[in-house]
Amino acid sequence: MKTLILGAGAMGSLFSGRLKQIGVDVTLYNRENEHVKKINQDGLRILDNDGNITMAKIPVVSNPNKLSDRYDLIIVLVKAYATDKVLNQVLHTIDEDTVVLSLQNGIGNLESLRHTVPYNNVGVGGAGCGGGIIENGTIGHRANGRTYIGFSKGINSRVSESIAHMFTRSGLPATVTTDVESIIWSKLIINIAFNGLTAITRLSNGNAIAPPEGREIIKELVNEAVRVAHAEGIELIYKDPVSECLRLGMEDIGENISSMLSDIINEKRTEIDYINGAIVDYGIRNAIPTPYNNLITNLVKVTEQSYGKIVTDV
Repeated sequence: MKTLILGAGAMGSLFSGRLKQIGVDVTLYNRENEHVKKINQDGLRILDNDGNITMAKIPVVSNPNKLSDRYDLIIVLVKAYATDKVLNQVLHTIDEDTVVLSLQNGIGNLESLRHTVPYNNVGVGGAGCGGGIIENGTIGHRANGRTYIGFSKGINSRVSESIAHMFTRSGLPATVTTDVESIIWSKLIINIAFNGLTAITRLSNGNAIAPPEGREIIKELVNEAVRVAHAEGIELIYKDPVSECLRLGMEDIGENISSMLSDIINEKRTEIDYINGAIVDYGIRNAIPTPYNNLITNLVKVTEQSYGKIVTDV
């Protein structure tokens, strides 16, 4: 399955590397930066939790005119706010048989695909795996939970199952689901718990919840989001979302540096509007107070607007 992955960040690099290692014809698309240069020069190094290092030689293309004429599968892993812009750059590689799948953070990604892609072969999912860029050209493959994907009715079930099977063969377990909204919102709950809090405190997921105050903040953030989800008619996959978030933070993703913290460290725009900010917006629509998510959203935005002004010496 000829595959194009949009975005060479931690997750785009991880998916492209694992797929390449099982022989998938995969290309990464990303603006040129030092990470991209290193991958093109030496290949991608993947470090797993056991300390094993494997390599994958993946072409990373920065000029859309140098992409192939078409792809069977396009996986969208750019920041949510960049979806429309990047998809428009690669529209010439999409035809009526191309499947476009978003595995991005936040909500609203399916709507972005439907707005930009001229066909109905679109899908979304929640990636259960985790990764992080250790240094240019090297990523860490950390959490390895199951990825759930769901597609529009225009996609043949054999195609969707073949995509899930391909992910699973690469070491990234995946399952096709018909309840896409439940998966998207359930993943959103995890992002809500950790991304904003870790970005503000500059702590790993595990360290952010080590103090009781951190656990209390996560409890309030998650409970607000759960109330909003229920008002939207969403049934989450977790019976006890707060306990699940705390378990993940203490076990599976405790050592992870969240993508939002990485953005803050590198003074980049974050996806706060698509995560905690989205809960605030949905809360207003449903007349549900979301003071903790509102505060986290505003604090992250203050930090974004203060790049270059941070006090580092007193």
